[in-house]
Amino acid sequence: MNNRSFLAISLSVAAGLALLTLVLHGSALRGFWRIDDSWILYYVTEHPDAAGYFFSPRYWQALGAGCFTPWLALEYRLDFVLFGLNPKMFYAHQLFIIWLAALLTLILVRRHAGLVWGGIAATLFLMGAPTTVVAQQIIARHYATGLIFAILAILLWQQASEQPRRSVILRWLATICYLLAMLNKEIFAPLPLPLFFFGEGKISWRVRAIIPLALIAASFIFWRSLMLGKFIGGYTDNLFGMDNLVDWFTVLPRILVGTGWPILALGLALLLAIGGIVRRSPLRHLLVLLATVVALLLPLLALQANADPINLRYAFVLWWGICILLTLGVARTVPVHLAPGILFPQLRMLGGLALMLITVAAVFLHARTTAKAYAVVTDNLDAHGHFMWSQDETLGYIPHGEAAGFAIIYAYPLFVLKQQALGKKTPHPFPFVEYANQFGATLPIYAYDPAAASMKLAVEKPGGLSFQSTMPLSLTIDRRDGGFYMHVEQPVDGACFLIFPEKHMSSSVPCSINIRFDPPSWLQGKFQLVVISPEKDWNASPWFDFPEKGSILAWDSAGSSLPIPGKVP
Repeated sequence: MNNRSFLAISLSVAAGLALLTLVLHGSALRGFWRIDDSWILYYVTEHPDAAGYFFSPRYWQALGAGCFTPWLALEYRLDFVLFGLNPKMFYAHQLFIIWLAALLTLILVRRHAGLVWGGIAATLFLMGAPTTVVAQQIIARHYATGLIFAILAILLWQQASEQPRRSVILRWLATICYLLAMLNKEIFAPLPLPLFFFGEGKISWRVRAIIPLALIAASFIFWRSLMLGKFIGGYTDNLFGMDNLVDWFTVLPRILVGTGWPILALGLALLLAIGGIVRRSPLRHLLVLLATVVALLLPLLALQANADPINLRYAFVLWWGICILLTLGVARTVPVHLAPGILFPQLRMLGGLALMLITVAAVFLHARTTAKAYAVVTDNLDAHGHFMWSQDETLGYIPHGEAAGFAIIYAYPLFVLKQQALGKKTPHPFPFVEYANQFGATLPIYAYDPAAASMKLAVEKPGGLSFQSTMPLSLTIDRRDGGFYMHVEQPVDGACFLIFPEKHMSSSVPCSINIRFDPPSWLQGKFQLVVISPEKDWNASPWFDFPEKGSILAWDSAGSSLPIPGKVP
C-alpha cells in the first residue's frame, strides 16, 4: 500500500469514527450546565490563575473537591476563555475528546490485530453505556482526557521497546503522558503494572525503563497529599475495601450490557478472548493480561458500586479495557469447534466477527436504554437550568429530582455566573417556594413537569405554610475529619433547606449527608436550617455561622446536648 492510499484510508476511518460519535452522542450539543458544571465554572472565573490549580494548595482547596484533578479545572478555564458561557461549545469539546479516545483505541488495537479489529474495538467503546453517559457530562471529561494520555503512554512505551536508539526519548515521553493521565484522574496510577510487561524489551530494559514511572508515581502521591492537605482523599469513608470490589462484580454486568442474553453474549466473548490469549500467547502476554486486569480493578476498591446511570463514569476506563480485551482476544481464538480440520482461517475470522457483532448489538441496545434513562436526568437539569438562566427573581420555583439534589452546588454559582454575564455584582437568586412562603411572599411558583420535561406555572399566588413550633428539630454539621457530615433529625420524608441570607441563597439539601470533600469556599456566613414536614408544617433553627473546616456544630430544639455522631444511619 502506497502512502497516498494509506492516508486516504486513515482519513476515512477517522471521519467514520467522527460521524459515529455524532450519531451516538450528538444530543449532548443540546445540553445546558449540569451537576457540578456551574460550581466549577464559578471557581475558574474567580480563580483565573491556572498554575494555582496544580501548585497552590490554598487555591485548589478553594474548590472543595475531594480529589486532585487539576487538568479538569484547566479545561474548564480554557473553554471559558475560548467560548465564554456557551455550553454548546463545551459539549463540542467533549465530543472531540471522546472521538480522539476512540481513534487512539483503533490505532492501539490495529498494531496488534489489524484495522478491522481496531475498528470493532473503537466502535464497541463508543457504543458502551459508560461512554454514552460520559459524553453527556462535562464534569466527567477528565476520565476521557486521562484515557487519551494513558493510550499515548502505552503507544510510546511500545515504540520505545521496539526502537532501542530512540528508547530514552520515547520512554520519557511515555512517562510525561502517564503523569498527565494522573493529573486528570488518579485511577490511571496503576498504569505501570501492565506497561512493565508490555512491548518487546528485555527484562533489564524493562527494569531501567520502569524507574522513571515509579519516581513519577511516588512524586505524584506526595504532590497530591500536599494539594489536598491529606494523604488519602475521596468521596466516601469506605476506601480500599474488598467489599467494594465484590459489589462491583455484581453490578458491572448489568450496567454494561443489561440483563438476559446480552450478559451471556458478553460472558461468552470474554471467555473465548481469555481462552485465546492463554492458548496461543507466550508467558509475557499472559502477564500483560493479568497486570492489566489488576490495574483496571484496583481503582474500584476506592469506589462504592453504584448502578445509577449518573455514576457510570466510574466504569468508563474499565469499559475501555474490556473492549481491548475482547477484540484482541477474540481475534486470536476459534469461537466454535464444530468440525475440527474443516474450518479454514477465513471461517475462523468470520466466526470471531459474528461473535463480536452479537456483542456489539447487545452493547448498543443496552446503551440506548441507558441513554433514555439518563435523558430523564439531563432533561430535568436542563429545564431547571434554562429556567433559572432566563427568568428573574420575581418568580419562585420548586426544585425536583436531580435538580433538588444538586441545588446547593448548582443554583448559587449559576446565579452568580448569570449576574456576571449581565454585568451585575450582587446575585439575586430565585427563592425556593418554601423560602418564599416562609416570609409571606406571594410569588408565582413554577414546578417541573416530567411529562413535558419543562418548567410550568404551578401556583399563581401560594398561601403561607402553617407554623408548628412543637415539631422537634436537631442539626449536626461536622467538618472535623476533612469532609462534610450533616444530619438532621426530622419527620419521616421531611424536606430540608439551608438559607444563606448574605448569599441571597436558599437551597434544598439531603437531610443526612456524609461526604469526604469539603464544601466550596464560598459556602460560609450566616445560615438557617428550615425543615418542611410532609403535612407542610415547618420549623426553623436559629441563625448560625456555618462551621469552619475542623469544627463541629451540634444543636437541637430541646436545648439538650447532642452526642458526637458516627456514620449516617
